[in-house]
Amino acid sequence: MNALSCRRAALAGVALSAVLSVAACTASAPAESGGSSGGSTSDGGQALPVEQLCGDQPLKIAHVAGFGANSWRKITQAELTDELSACPNVTLEYTQADNDLQKYITAINSYTAQGFDAIVTYDDFGSQALSALKNAHDAGVVVVPYIADPGGEVGVDYDGYVQYNFDVEGDTMAKWLGGQVQPGSKLLFSGGLPGGSPSTVALWDGINETSKELGDAFTPLTNEPQPSSWDAAYEQRAMAGALTKYPEIDALASDYGVASKGGLRAFINAGRPIPPLATSATDNELGCMWLQHHEAKPRLPVADPRRHHDRRTHRSPQGARRAQRPARQRAGELRTAHVRRHPGRQAPDLPRGSAAGRRPVLGALARAALGRLPVAAGRQG
Repeated sequence: MNALSCRRAALAGVALSAVLSVAACTASAPAESGGSSGGSTSDGGQALPVEQLCGDQPLKIAHVAGFGANSWRKITQAELTDELSACPNVTLEYTQADNDLQKYITAINSYTAQGFDAIVTYDDFGSQALSALKNAHDAGVVVVPYIADPGGEVGVDYDGYVQYNFDVEGDTMAKWLGGQVQPGSKLLFSGGLPGGSPSTVALWDGINETSKELGDAFTPLTNEPQPSSWDAAYEQRAMAGALTKYPEIDALASDYGVASKGGLRAFINAGRPIPPLATSATDNELGCMWLQHHEAKPRLPVADPRRHHDRRTHRSPQGARRAQRPARQRAGELRTAHVRRHPGRQAPDLPRGSAAGRRPVLGALARAALGRLPVAAGRQG
Protein backbone atom coordinates (compact mmCIF):
# COMPACT_ATOMS: atom_id res chain seq x y z
CA MET A 1 0.00 0.00 0.00
CA ASN A 2 1.46 3.41 -0.95
CA ALA A 3 1.79 6.31 1.48
CA LEU A 4 -1.30 8.12 0.17
CA SER A 5 -3.46 5.01 0.52
CA CYS A 6 -2.17 4.44 4.04
CA ARG A 7 -2.93 8.00 4.98
CA ARG A 8 -6.44 7.81 3.58
CA ALA A 9 -7.10 4.45 5.24
CA ALA A 10 -5.99 5.65 8.66
CA LEU A 11 -7.84 8.96 8.58
CA ALA A 12 -11.16 7.51 7.42
CA GLY A 13 -10.96 4.89 10.16
CA VAL A 14 -10.78 7.59 12.80
CA ALA A 15 -13.71 9.50 11.34
CA LEU A 16 -15.83 6.35 11.34
CA SER A 17 -14.71 5.30 14.79
CA ALA A 18 -15.50 8.72 16.17
CA VAL A 19 -19.13 8.48 15.09
CA LEU A 20 -19.49 4.98 16.41
CA SER A 21 -17.97 5.59 19.82
CA VAL A 22 -20.93 7.76 20.71
CA ALA A 23 -23.46 5.72 18.76
CA ALA A 24 -22.93 2.64 20.94
CA CYS A 25 -23.18 0.36 17.93
CA THR A 26 -21.27 -2.47 16.34
CA ALA A 27 -19.92 -1.49 12.97
CA SER A 28 -17.39 -2.13 10.28
CA ALA A 29 -15.36 0.37 8.29
CA PRO A 30 -14.01 0.20 4.76
CA ALA A 31 -10.50 -1.20 4.75
CA GLU A 32 -7.56 -0.85 2.40
CA SER A 33 -6.19 -4.21 1.23
CA GLY A 34 -7.87 -5.93 4.17
CA GLY A 35 -5.78 -4.02 6.73
CA SER A 36 -7.22 -2.79 9.99
CA SER A 37 -7.68 0.90 10.59
CA GLY A 38 -6.23 2.61 13.60
CA GLY A 39 -9.68 3.26 15.00
CA SER A 40 -10.75 -0.37 15.07
CA THR A 41 -10.20 -3.28 17.40
CA SER A 42 -9.43 -6.83 16.38
CA ASP A 43 -12.16 -8.39 18.51
CA GLY A 44 -15.00 -5.87 18.06
CA GLY A 45 -14.59 -4.79 21.69
CA GLN A 46 -13.91 -1.42 23.28
CA ALA A 47 -12.75 1.44 21.11
CA LEU A 48 -9.17 2.54 21.30
CA PRO A 49 -8.85 5.79 23.24
CA VAL A 50 -8.70 8.80 20.94
CA GLU A 51 -5.34 9.85 22.37
CA GLN A 52 -3.78 6.65 20.99
CA LEU A 53 -4.81 7.71 17.49
CA CYS A 54 -3.70 11.34 17.53
CA GLY A 55 -0.16 11.02 16.20
CA ASP A 56 2.15 14.01 16.43
CA GLN A 57 1.79 15.82 13.11
CA PRO A 58 -0.78 18.57 12.46
CA LEU A 59 -4.19 17.46 11.19
CA LYS A 60 -7.14 19.53 10.05
CA ILE A 61 -10.65 18.06 10.25
CA ALA A 62 -13.81 19.86 9.10
CA HIS A 63 -17.30 19.03 10.32
CA VAL A 64 -19.93 20.20 7.82
CA ALA A 65 -23.69 19.96 8.39
CA GLY A 66 -26.40 20.85 5.92
CA PHE A 67 -28.48 22.14 8.82
CA GLY A 68 -27.45 23.01 12.35
CA ALA A 69 -30.19 25.01 14.02
CA ASN A 70 -31.50 22.53 16.57
CA SER A 71 -30.18 21.28 19.88
CA TRP A 72 -29.22 17.79 18.63
CA ARG A 73 -26.93 19.25 15.96
CA LYS A 74 -25.32 21.64 18.46
CA ILE A 75 -24.76 18.88 21.02
CA THR A 76 -23.16 16.58 18.48
CA GLN A 77 -20.72 19.29 17.40
CA ALA A 78 -19.84 19.91 21.05
CA GLU A 79 -19.23 16.18 21.53
CA LEU A 80 -16.94 16.00 18.52
CA THR A 81 -14.99 18.96 19.88
CA ASP A 82 -14.75 17.20 23.23
CA GLU A 83 -13.53 13.95 21.66
CA LEU A 84 -10.84 15.70 19.65
CA SER A 85 -9.66 17.79 22.60
CA ALA A 86 -7.47 14.77 23.45
CA CYS A 87 -5.41 15.53 20.33
CA PRO A 88 -3.51 18.84 20.60
CA ASN A 89 -2.23 18.37 17.06
CA VAL A 90 -5.76 18.28 15.56
CA THR A 91 -7.57 21.42 14.40
CA LEU A 92 -11.37 21.12 14.09
CA GLU A 93 -13.54 23.57 12.19
CA TYR A 94 -17.32 23.49 11.94
CA THR A 95 -19.84 25.02 9.59
CA GLN A 96 -23.52 24.45 8.88
CA ALA A 97 -25.37 25.54 5.77
CA ASP A 98 -28.79 26.65 7.11
CA ASN A 99 -30.49 24.18 4.74
CA ASP A 100 -28.94 25.93 1.74
CA LEU A 101 -27.60 23.44 -0.79
CA GLN A 102 -25.27 25.89 -2.50
CA LYS A 103 -23.86 27.04 0.83
CA TYR A 104 -23.23 23.41 1.77
CA ILE A 105 -21.44 22.64 -1.50
CA THR A 106 -19.38 25.82 -1.14
CA ALA A 107 -18.29 24.73 2.35
CA ILE A 108 -17.18 21.30 1.11
CA ASN A 109 -15.28 22.88 -1.78
CA SER A 110 -13.68 25.47 0.49
CA TYR A 111 -12.34 22.94 3.01
CA THR A 112 -11.00 20.87 0.12
CA ALA A 113 -9.22 23.89 -1.35
CA GLN A 114 -7.78 24.76 2.07
CA GLY A 115 -6.10 21.36 2.26
CA PHE A 116 -8.08 19.84 5.13
CA ASP A 117 -7.20 16.22 5.86
CA ALA A 118 -10.76 15.04 6.50
CA ILE A 119 -14.38 16.15 6.22
CA VAL A 120 -17.07 14.49 8.31
CA THR A 121 -20.54 15.54 7.26
CA TYR A 122 -24.27 15.26 7.81
CA ASP A 123 -25.48 15.65 4.21
CA ASP A 124 -29.06 16.91 4.46
CA PHE A 125 -29.37 17.12 0.68
CA GLY A 126 -28.81 13.52 -0.34
CA SER A 127 -27.43 12.90 -3.81
CA GLN A 128 -27.74 16.58 -4.75
CA ALA A 129 -24.39 17.20 -3.04
CA LEU A 130 -22.71 13.91 -3.99
CA SER A 131 -20.51 15.49 -6.67
CA ALA A 132 -18.98 17.85 -4.08
CA LEU A 133 -18.20 14.94 -1.75
CA LYS A 134 -16.67 12.95 -4.60
CA ASN A 135 -14.55 15.92 -5.71
CA ALA A 136 -13.17 16.23 -2.17
CA HIS A 137 -12.51 12.49 -2.05
CA ASP A 138 -10.74 12.56 -5.41
CA ALA A 139 -8.61 15.48 -4.22
CA GLY A 140 -7.23 13.34 -1.38
CA VAL A 141 -9.50 14.50 1.45
CA VAL A 142 -10.93 11.70 3.60
CA VAL A 143 -14.72 12.13 3.45
CA VAL A 144 -17.05 10.40 5.91
CA PRO A 145 -20.80 11.14 5.74
CA TYR A 146 -23.00 9.93 8.58
CA ILE A 147 -26.71 9.12 9.14
CA ALA A 148 -28.15 10.94 6.08
CA ASP A 149 -27.52 8.83 2.98
CA PRO A 150 -25.62 10.82 0.33
CA GLY A 151 -26.07 8.16 -2.34
CA GLY A 152 -22.98 7.01 -4.19
CA GLU A 153 -20.58 4.28 -3.17
CA VAL A 154 -18.03 3.87 -0.39
CA GLY A 155 -14.49 3.80 -1.76
CA VAL A 156 -15.58 5.56 -4.96
CA ASP A 157 -17.37 8.72 -3.85
CA TYR A 158 -16.25 8.91 -0.21
CA ASP A 159 -14.22 6.88 2.27
CA GLY A 160 -16.84 5.58 4.68
CA TYR A 161 -20.47 6.04 5.66
CA VAL A 162 -21.89 5.63 9.16
CA GLN A 163 -25.41 4.46 8.46
CA TYR A 164 -28.20 4.52 11.00
CA ASN A 165 -30.63 1.64 10.57
CA PHE A 166 -33.92 3.46 10.14
CA ASP A 167 -35.62 0.21 9.13
CA VAL A 168 -35.12 -1.11 12.65
CA GLU A 169 -36.28 2.11 14.30
CA GLY A 170 -39.27 2.39 11.96
CA ASP A 171 -40.17 -1.22 12.70
CA THR A 172 -39.99 -0.57 16.44
CA MET A 173 -42.17 2.52 16.18
CA ALA A 174 -44.76 0.88 13.94
CA LYS A 175 -45.12 -2.19 16.13
CA TRP A 176 -45.46 -0.07 19.27
CA LEU A 177 -48.08 2.18 17.67
CA GLY A 178 -49.85 -0.90 16.31
CA GLY A 179 -50.43 -1.98 19.90
CA GLN A 180 -51.98 1.37 20.80
CA VAL A 181 -54.55 1.88 18.06
CA GLN A 182 -57.02 -0.04 15.90
CA PRO A 183 -55.95 -1.45 12.52
CA GLY A 184 -56.24 1.11 9.75
CA SER A 185 -55.94 4.07 12.11
CA LYS A 186 -54.94 7.38 10.58
CA LEU A 187 -51.25 8.20 11.13
CA LEU A 188 -49.59 11.59 10.79
CA PHE A 189 -45.80 11.57 10.53
CA SER A 190 -43.82 14.78 11.11
CA GLY A 191 -40.15 15.47 10.56
CA GLY A 192 -37.39 16.89 8.46
CA LEU A 193 -36.92 20.01 6.44
CA PRO A 194 -39.31 21.37 3.81
CA GLY A 195 -38.54 19.62 0.57
CA GLY A 196 -37.61 16.38 2.32
CA SER A 197 -34.65 15.13 4.36
CA PRO A 198 -32.99 11.77 3.58
CA SER A 199 -32.94 10.58 7.19
CA THR A 200 -36.60 11.55 7.73
CA VAL A 201 -37.74 9.80 4.56
CA ALA A 202 -35.78 6.68 5.57
CA LEU A 203 -37.62 6.49 8.90
CA TRP A 204 -40.95 7.21 7.20
CA ASP A 205 -40.31 4.35 4.77
CA GLY A 206 -39.39 2.01 7.64
CA ILE A 207 -42.65 2.72 9.47
CA ASN A 208 -44.75 2.26 6.34
CA GLU A 209 -43.02 -0.99 5.43
CA THR A 210 -43.80 -2.53 8.80
CA SER A 211 -47.34 -1.18 8.66
CA LYS A 212 -47.88 -3.11 5.43
CA GLU A 213 -46.35 -6.24 6.98
CA LEU A 214 -48.85 -5.89 9.82
CA GLY A 215 -51.76 -5.80 7.38
CA ASP A 216 -51.95 -2.04 6.91
CA ALA A 217 -51.85 -1.17 10.59
CA PHE A 218 -52.04 2.52 9.69
CA THR A 219 -53.41 4.71 6.95
CA PRO A 220 -50.95 7.56 6.35
CA LEU A 221 -52.69 10.94 6.14
CA THR A 222 -49.99 12.32 3.85
CA ASN A 223 -47.95 11.00 0.93
CA GLU A 224 -44.71 12.22 2.51
CA PRO A 225 -43.59 13.44 5.94
CA GLN A 226 -45.15 16.65 7.18
CA PRO A 227 -42.11 18.97 7.57
CA SER A 228 -41.17 20.02 11.09
CA SER A 229 -37.84 21.77 10.37
CA TRP A 230 -36.84 19.92 13.55
CA ASP A 231 -38.22 22.94 15.40
CA ALA A 232 -41.04 22.97 17.98
CA ALA A 233 -42.52 26.32 16.89
CA TYR A 234 -42.53 25.28 13.24
CA GLU A 235 -44.16 21.95 14.02
CA GLN A 236 -46.79 23.62 16.19
CA ARG A 237 -47.85 25.78 13.24
CA ALA A 238 -47.81 22.83 10.87
CA MET A 239 -49.81 20.67 13.28
CA ALA A 240 -52.37 23.44 13.80
CA GLY A 241 -52.96 23.39 10.05
CA ALA A 242 -53.18 19.60 10.04
CA LEU A 243 -55.78 19.65 12.81
CA THR A 244 -57.91 21.94 10.68
CA LYS A 245 -57.49 19.69 7.65
CA TYR A 246 -57.88 16.27 9.27
CA PRO A 247 -60.85 15.65 11.59
CA GLU A 248 -59.30 12.35 12.71
CA ILE A 249 -55.67 11.83 13.68
CA ASP A 250 -55.34 8.54 15.55
CA ALA A 251 -51.56 8.21 15.86
CA LEU A 252 -48.46 10.38 15.61
CA ALA A 253 -44.87 9.58 14.70
CA SER A 254 -41.85 11.80 14.26
CA ASP A 255 -38.07 11.72 13.91
CA TYR A 256 -37.34 14.37 16.56
CA GLY A 257 -39.13 14.50 19.88
CA VAL A 258 -37.91 18.00 20.66
CA ALA A 259 -39.97 19.30 17.74
CA SER A 260 -42.91 17.06 18.63
CA LYS A 261 -43.52 19.17 21.72
CA GLY A 262 -44.91 21.81 19.36
CA GLY A 263 -47.24 19.30 17.76
CA LEU A 264 -48.60 18.24 21.14
CA ARG A 265 -49.16 21.89 22.11
CA ALA A 266 -51.26 22.30 18.97
CA PHE A 267 -53.49 19.43 20.09
CA ILE A 268 -53.80 20.93 23.57
CA ASN A 269 -54.63 24.39 22.21
CA ALA A 270 -57.25 22.92 19.86
CA GLY A 271 -58.84 20.89 22.63
CA ARG A 272 -58.31 17.71 20.60
CA PRO A 273 -57.44 14.36 22.21
CA ILE A 274 -53.71 13.68 22.01
CA PRO A 275 -53.06 10.41 20.17
CA PRO A 276 -50.16 8.03 20.89
CA LEU A 277 -46.80 9.41 19.77
CA ALA A 278 -43.74 7.40 18.70
CA THR A 279 -40.74 9.65 18.38
CA SER A 280 -36.96 9.76 18.53
CA ALA A 281 -34.11 11.80 20.03
CA THR A 282 -36.15 13.75 22.53
CA ASP A 283 -35.33 15.79 25.63
CA ASN A 284 -36.39 16.37 29.24
CA GLU A 285 -39.20 18.77 28.35
CA LEU A 286 -41.24 16.18 26.48
CA GLY A 287 -41.04 13.93 29.55
CA CYS A 288 -42.17 16.86 31.67
CA MET A 289 -45.12 17.42 29.31
CA TRP A 290 -46.10 13.80 29.83
CA LEU A 291 -45.93 14.22 33.59
CA GLN A 292 -48.01 17.39 33.36
CA HIS A 293 -50.78 15.99 31.20
CA HIS A 294 -50.96 12.24 31.76
CA GLU A 295 -53.25 12.42 34.82
CA ALA A 296 -55.82 14.44 32.90
CA LYS A 297 -55.18 12.35 29.79
CA PRO A 298 -54.29 8.86 31.02
CA ARG A 299 -54.26 7.62 27.43
CA LEU A 300 -51.23 9.74 26.56
CA PRO A 301 -48.60 7.17 25.60
CA VAL A 302 -45.27 8.38 24.27
CA ALA A 303 -42.47 6.05 23.15
CA ASP A 304 -38.92 6.85 22.05
CA PRO A 305 -37.00 3.81 20.72
CA ARG A 306 -33.67 5.51 21.38
CA ARG A 307 -34.50 5.97 25.06
CA HIS A 308 -35.50 2.33 25.55
CA HIS A 309 -38.54 3.02 27.68
CA ASP A 310 -42.20 3.92 27.38
CA ARG A 311 -43.32 6.98 29.30
CA ARG A 312 -46.57 5.30 30.26
CA THR A 313 -44.52 3.59 32.98
CA HIS A 314 -43.72 6.91 34.64
CA ARG A 315 -46.50 6.77 37.20
CA SER A 316 -44.35 6.75 40.33
CA PRO A 317 -41.82 9.17 41.84
CA GLN A 318 -39.12 6.79 40.66
CA GLY A 319 -40.56 6.90 37.15
CA ALA A 320 -40.72 10.68 37.25
CA ARG A 321 -37.06 10.80 38.14
CA ARG A 322 -36.30 8.62 35.14
CA ALA A 323 -38.20 11.00 32.87
CA GLN A 324 -36.25 13.96 34.23
CA ARG A 325 -32.75 12.46 34.24
CA PRO A 326 -30.17 14.62 32.45
CA ALA A 327 -30.48 14.56 28.68
CA ARG A 328 -26.73 13.88 28.40
CA GLN A 329 -27.33 10.46 29.95
CA ARG A 330 -29.79 9.60 27.20
CA ALA A 331 -28.10 11.17 24.21
CA GLY A 332 -26.80 9.08 21.37
CA GLU A 333 -28.52 5.79 22.11
CA LEU A 334 -28.31 4.79 18.46
CA ARG A 335 -27.91 1.08 18.95
CA THR A 336 -29.00 0.18 15.43
CA ALA A 337 -26.29 1.99 13.49
CA HIS A 338 -23.91 0.29 11.12
CA VAL A 339 -21.37 1.23 8.49
CA ARG A 340 -21.77 0.55 4.81
CA ARG A 341 -18.83 -1.64 3.84
CA HIS A 342 -16.54 -1.19 0.91
CA PRO A 343 -17.81 -3.78 -1.62
CA GLY A 344 -15.67 -6.86 -2.02
CA ARG A 345 -13.23 -6.07 0.78
CA GLN A 346 -12.83 -7.54 4.22
CA ALA A 347 -13.80 -4.85 6.73
CA PRO A 348 -12.38 -4.91 10.26
CA ASP A 349 -14.78 -4.56 13.16
CA LEU A 350 -15.02 -1.14 14.70
CA PRO A 351 -15.51 -0.81 18.44
CA ARG A 352 -18.53 -0.77 20.64
CA GLY A 353 -18.82 -0.21 24.36
CA SER A 354 -21.10 0.94 27.16
CA ALA A 355 -19.30 4.23 27.62
CA ALA A 356 -20.06 5.10 24.00
CA GLY A 357 -23.79 5.02 24.70
CA ARG A 358 -23.54 8.11 26.84
CA ARG A 359 -22.56 10.34 23.93
CA PRO A 360 -24.40 11.53 20.81
CA VAL A 361 -23.32 10.45 17.36
CA LEU A 362 -20.47 12.78 16.48
CA GLY A 363 -18.01 11.96 19.22
CA ALA A 364 -17.14 8.79 17.36
CA LEU A 365 -16.22 10.75 14.26
CA ALA A 366 -12.97 11.77 15.91
CA ARG A 367 -11.79 8.17 16.01
CA ALA A 368 -13.06 7.47 12.53
CA ALA A 369 -11.09 10.36 11.05
CA LEU A 370 -7.89 9.77 12.99
CA GLY A 371 -7.86 6.01 12.60
CA ARG A 372 -7.43 6.28 8.86
CA LEU A 373 -4.05 8.02 9.21
CA PRO A 374 -0.97 5.90 9.78
CA VAL A 375 0.58 7.43 12.90
CA ALA A 376 -1.76 10.36 12.10
CA ALA A 377 0.63 11.77 9.51
CA GLY A 378 -0.56 15.04 8.04
CA ARG A 379 -1.76 15.36 4.47
CA GLN A 380 1.08 15.76 1.99
CA GLY A 381 1.25 17.87 -1.10
